[in-house]
Amino acid sequence: MLKKFFWYRTFEWPHTRPLGWTNFFPPPPKDLDHRKVLVVGTKSRSLGDGLCLTTLPRKLKSLYPGLKIQTFCRGLNPAIFENNPYVDSVTAFPGELYGDDCNWGSGHQIELKEQYFALLHCDHAKPELYLSEKEARVATEWRSKMERPLCIIHPWGNTCNSVLESDVWTRLIKHLLPHWEVYQVGVVGQNLIPGAKPLFLPPNRRVVRKLFAWMAQAQLFIGVDSGPMHVARAFNVPSVILLDQLDASKIFEERKRLPYYSKKVRLNAFLYEDNAHESTSSQTTDSLLQKIYDHMERLRRPD
Repeated sequence: MLKKFFWYRTFEWPHTRPLGWTNFFPPPPKDLDHRKVLVVGTKSRSLGDGLCLTTLPRKLKSLYPGLKIQTFCRGLNPAIFENNPYVDSVTAFPGELYGDDCNWGSGHQIELKEQYFALLHCDHAKPELYLSEKEARVATEWRSKMERPLCIIHPWGNTCNSVLESDVWTRLIKHLLPHWEVYQVGVVGQNLIPGAKPLFLPPNRRVVRKLFAWMAQAQLFIGVDSGPMHVARAFNVPSVILLDQLDASKIFEERKRLPYYSKKVRLNAFLYEDNAHESTSSQTTDSLLQKIYDHMERLRRPD
């Protein structure tokens, strides 16, 4: 408890007004062999932006073991990097902050940042989150009280308000309930889809780690393109991601074979199974839901 108190408060007092001499757009560092400190973090308050940086500390440390890695005290950075064995501390005085604009090449956002630092990257990029023993134990005890597989839904987020209408979500949950435990994650004050149980958190960065622990216990995630989507990816949770962009195939390729369903004028469906995918276009809402049902049934009965 004391360790966590100091982790969140290490030089945290000026985080609402970072010092003016901080360089938020530094050039790629060329002196990492001799550099003592590198600060990694997002200058935004977006969960997804921070999660896309989480592979950097481990990969940088593997090449430069003498390099001290810090994160920025602003926003969700401290919560995202908490328990990360490759991050040494939190700072309010980054000098140079490497994060949102550190992109090079093509591919997933995680790959762009790894290429920026000339790091090796894999085809299945995903965030890295580290739960404490207590966090994992509490979540496991919570999950053990359920008799059915756990499905977590996230119908709307900050970056994507909604893709499916509330009545479509209600139909989806009605189909799920006989065979799945359905919980909805979100922020206190959001509408609860009928039939789902709430896992709503206050807009407080210190409690966001509860979301990480809950998601690690799930067997299925269904939601929009927002922060919880990346959390599900970190814990290898099979996912159905709902998009409202027309060019779903491009997004599908860039996100490295995550299962995406897009709903707009044309509906494109992508199913993730053993690194392969199938696509269907010009679907109705009913056929889109049937695709999701079929995918969930295969997850529930893998044999």
